[in-house]
Amino acid sequence: MAISRTHFSFRPLLLIWVQTERPVLLISPDAGLVGLAGPQGRALSVPSGAGFAAENWLRADGDLVLQKQAADRPGFAGPKAQRRFTLAGWRGVHLRGKGAAEALAAACAQADLVVVAARVAAPPGPCRVIDQGLLRQTGGLALLPAGDDLTLIPARRGTRIWHGKAQAAVALTLHRPQTRLAAGDGP
Repeated sequence: MAISRTHFSFRPLLLIWVQTERPVLLISPDAGLVGLAGPQGRALSVPSGAGFAAENWLRADGDLVLQKQAADRPGFAGPKAQRRFTLAGWRGVHLRGKGAAEALAAACAQADLVVVAARVAAPPGPCRVIDQGLLRQTGGLALLPAGDDLTLIPARRGTRIWHGKAQAAVALTLHRPQTRLAAGDGP
């Protein structure tokens, strides 16, 4: 049986696409790039590297700028190996480069959330850590504020025919660390 126009309409799909909220924070599968939505468009944590993810994120946002231009937008501050950002009241740090794992303790002392481009055995403090170990299980992550928490939506969700086992579509929730930082501390 053929599907006629009376059975299908593009209009509802278009409305869904237009009304879909883009994630506030995106993390690449290797934690080498973080993208933060802002009033001027998505700001990127680095001007180069992870170009495939950067291009796809910007294109999905309807943004035609280059990665370098998006990295110049407000949203991230600090040196390229330790980029600070704020997400719905959470103070965050994106660590990358050779010293990323070594910088984790200091970053964790100043931030609620640390994205680190390295594998970490255990967080050295009260902060929440997203590392390459977690990302190996989830793929890239999208983060959305949910009250005082953050909802993490993994890229690897749903069942694909080439996977031996079915994967559940699971969203994770990050609760704010119990030890709250003082307003003047951190990034």
